[in-house]
Amino acid sequence: MRKLLFTVLCALAITACADDSPISFEQLPAKAQEILTQHANPAEIMFITQDGFGPFADYDVTMNNMDKWEFNGNGTIDKVDMMSGAPVPPAVIPAPIVKMAGQRYPDCYIIKYSVDRDDYEITLNNRVELKFTKSFQLIGMDYDD
Repeated sequence: MRKLLFTVLCALAITACADDSPISFEQLPAKAQEILTQHANPAEIMFITQDGFGPFADYDVTMNNMDKWEFNGNGTIDKVDMMSGAPVPPAVIPAPIVKMAGQRYPDCYIIKYSVDRDDYEITLNNRVELKFTKSFQLIGMDYDD
């Protein structure tokens, strides 16, 4: 029994310490493939890495222009960081967030979007960061310095 427990614990430790592994576009969850096909150019992907397995996996996609897309194990967006300075495609951001950002900062656009368990966060091209609850209420503003 002790040997089995030791073996299981060792396997878990090795898995937990595993680095990101490179994967192909076809190995991404279908939902992530669909998002990238609609809102980015898959031919422009520099590399894709996977950390973890199944629903606990995280996928990082880096484009040739250094834009980064991060997805969870279901293929849902966790983060989009447009390092090139281009706007995040508005269709991947909840409409109430896009609307409020546009009303408050009509001459700006969103260059970074992230989703956490409890909130959403965006960064505008003027470096203003806005934080929203899951019900799209603005709860914080900051300046990304």
